[in-house]
Amino acid sequence: MSGISRSITMGNEVTFHRAGPGDIGSEEEADFRYMLASHQLGYPSMSYIRSFWARPSATRHPGVSAKEYNERRSPISREKMMTSDLAREVLAQSGDRLARCRPSELVRHRQLATSRHLRTMRTRLSRGALPNGSRLLCTFPRRVFIGRFSEKGEKYVTCCQDGTITLFDVCGRRLAPYRTIMGRSVGWSIVDLAFSPDERFVVYSSWCDYLHMVNADKDSTQVHTELDMRPDSDYRFCAFSLQFSQDNKQIMAGCNLGRVYVYDRLLGYRTLGFTGHTRDTNGTCFGDASSDLLYTGGDDQMVKVWDRRTLSEETPHPVAQFTGHRHGISCVSSRGDGRYLISNGKDHCIKLWDVRNPAKMGSETGESAGALEAMPDVSVMTYEGHINRDTLVQCRFSPLHTTGQRYIYTGSAFGSCVVYDLLTGRVEAELSGHQEVVRDVSWHPHHDNLLTTASWDGCVRLWERNPPTDDGFTTYRGTQPSQDFDSSDDEY
Repeated sequence: MSGISRSITMGNEVTFHRAGPGDIGSEEEADFRYMLASHQLGYPSMSYIRSFWARPSATRHPGVSAKEYNERRSPISREKMMTSDLAREVLAQSGDRLARCRPSELVRHRQLATSRHLRTMRTRLSRGALPNGSRLLCTFPRRVFIGRFSEKGEKYVTCCQDGTITLFDVCGRRLAPYRTIMGRSVGWSIVDLAFSPDERFVVYSSWCDYLHMVNADKDSTQVHTELDMRPDSDYRFCAFSLQFSQDNKQIMAGCNLGRVYVYDRLLGYRTLGFTGHTRDTNGTCFGDASSDLLYTGGDDQMVKVWDRRTLSEETPHPVAQFTGHRHGISCVSSRGDGRYLISNGKDHCIKLWDVRNPAKMGSETGESAGALEAMPDVSVMTYEGHINRDTLVQCRFSPLHTTGQRYIYTGSAFGSCVVYDLLTGRVEAELSGHQEVVRDVSWHPHHDNLLTTASWDGCVRLWERNPPTDDGFTTYRGTQPSQDFDSSDDEY
C-alpha cells in the first residue's frame, strides 16, 4: 500500500514510513497516534488497533478528509450548506447573526433590548462554553444502557442491564435519586426507554412480547402496565427503539425483523403494524408534533420516511427513502421541524438528511454488495470522528433553547461523547471519561451545557463547564443485582 504504511509491534513503538502520495491522509495518521496514546493508558487493545487499520474505509475514498468528502460527495456543498434554510435558521438561533464581538460587548449591544435577542445572546454565550469536565453521577454493577433527561428536563432516568431503572429529580444542576424500579419480564437487558411528554410515565422494552409502562411520579404507587404489541411472528420479539408522540397518546416502536408498531394509549391496543425494513429496525422517531411523519432506520442501511395518512399495513410504501450508509443504522433522530433528521451508522459516521431531497424511489434495499456500491449518497452532510460498534449507539441534536441546535452529539466505542458542529462537520469537543463504549448521551434541554454520558463500564458521568470540586456533590451507587441474573450476550 502506498502512502503511510504502519508497522505495529507488541510494545509501544510505532513507525511511520511515508512512501509518496498516498492512501492515508494526515487525519488518519493523527487518529492512529491518538489510538496509540489511548492504548498506553490501557484502551483500546493493540488487536483492536490492528483491526481498525485493516478495516477498509466505508465512508470516503482513501486520502480524502471529512471536509473534502462533504464538499465532493454531498448534494449540498459547504457553500450551499451555509446559504441553505437550515444554516439560516441555525445561525439565527445560535446567535451568529449578531455582530462579531466579545461577550462583554454583546451585553451592551443595542439589539439585545428584546427578549428574543436576550435569548439569542444567551444561546451564543452558551455555545462558547461547551462542557469540559465531568463528575461521576452514579455507578452500577452492570452495563448502563440508558441515561437521558425528560423532555422538560425535570427528571432523569438510567437503565442498567440487570433490569434496574433509577429515576432522578433534577434540582438546578443537581440530580437526586428518588425511586428505583425493577423491570418486569426483562430478557437480557432493558434495551430502550422513553419518557412521556408530561413526565408522568416511562415505557421500556426488552426481549418480551409486551412493552411495560410504569408511573414516574414521586408520590404515586408503582404500577406496571403491560402494553400488548401483538407481534406478527412466532420469533422472539424486541423493540429496539421507543418514542412517545408529542400529544402523549401514542408510542412508536422499532422492532426486530424490520417491524414498526404504533400503540395507542387511549384505545389500549396497537393501531399500526407494518414491515418497514428487510432487517431489524433499530431507530425510530416522530418527524414533528403532528405524529403523521414517521422516521425509521434499520440494519438494511436504509433511512425511510412514512406518512401515516397514506400508509397501508398490507403494502407499506415510504414517501421518501435515503441511501448513503454502508452498514446498518443504530439510531435516527429528528430535528423536530419535519424536514431534517440524522442517522448514526455502524460505518462510524452520522449523516444529515433533508426529507425534501430523497433517493429515487425504487432504489435497491441493500441485499447485495453490488447493490450497496451502486447506491447514491443523498445525505446533506457526513460527520466522522467517532466509533459506532458493539451496541446501538445513540445520537441527537443539541438543545434549541441553549445552543440553537448548532451541534450534533453521539456516544463512541472509545468511551467518549463526540460533539460535532452541524454546519461545518468539525469535531468541537470530545468528552472522554469512560473505559467502555458510551451507548447513550443526553443534553439537558434548558440548563447551560449540562450533559450526561451512560457507558457499559457501569458509570454515568455528568459533564459541565469547569465543574466545581467542593460543592458537596455525591455519587449514587446502585444496588447489586439478583444472583440469578444472566448477563450473557447470546441474545443480543
